[in-house]
Amino acid sequence: MSGHMGVSVLQEGAMDEFLRSNPMPWAWKAVIALLPALLISVGILYTPRSWLKRFAQLPFDAPTALTLAHVPLFALGVYLHLTSAFYAGLLLVVVAEILDVMDGKLAKFMILWKIPRSEFWAKLGKILDPFCDKITLLPAIGLYMYLGYIHHWLGWLVIMVDVFGTFMREPFLKDLGDSGANWIGKIKALFQALGLLTCVPNELGWYPETYPVDIIFGLALVLGVLSVYLRLSQGSALGKVLSRANGLFKHQDI
Repeated sequence: MSGHMGVSVLQEGAMDEFLRSNPMPWAWKAVIALLPALLISVGILYTPRSWLKRFAQLPFDAPTALTLAHVPLFALGVYLHLTSAFYAGLLLVVVAEILDVMDGKLAKFMILWKIPRSEFWAKLGKILDPFCDKITLLPAIGLYMYLGYIHHWLGWLVIMVDVFGTFMREPFLKDLGDSGANWIGKIKALFQALGLLTCVPNELGWYPETYPVDIIFGLALVLGVLSVYLRLSQGSALGKVLSRANGLFKHQDI
């Protein structure tokens, strides 16, 4: 795979120097680099419900606020990652994606807690959620394609299926009905984010092989195709199986 491996955008710092000079296996280096972000992410995912309930009762639509907050946080993370603060940027990108999971979790809890939410904000959230996913993840995928860490054919397939899938959602094609593919799409977005993180060892020169990236983005592509198929063929046998599988994921906390 071609790429600009010789061009470094990393700022020399204590963490960078430690990971560059230490002879430990690259997988351990990746764990150390991601550990702060993972710890913060676990903390966010397991925020006490009493805290979430207080947040949901604030005088604004809390799920929509989380949806919107993850966009500038992700953009800032990518900018820092590529310019001045490599590891801080990586941390912000991971946390931004966790916030994208939390908006749906909070919306579900608001129904459970009978916290009123206006129909306007609920409908707007359904539109903003996939749109915000697209304007964060897809440009990042395009960037790593340009840098040579994702095969162009695979990256373009992921992007095209994702964009096409957006137009299968309400309110773009209302005659298709609500297929409930949201959570399959969420899992697909998580695989896309995981695929971007998998590019980092290549970016740092720790691991020359690209097949882990290909496998993860291949799975994201399959999930994207299944999500679109579920929209288009709700009455088919496979569509019913996918709908049941989606129902299982839909009732999970994350």
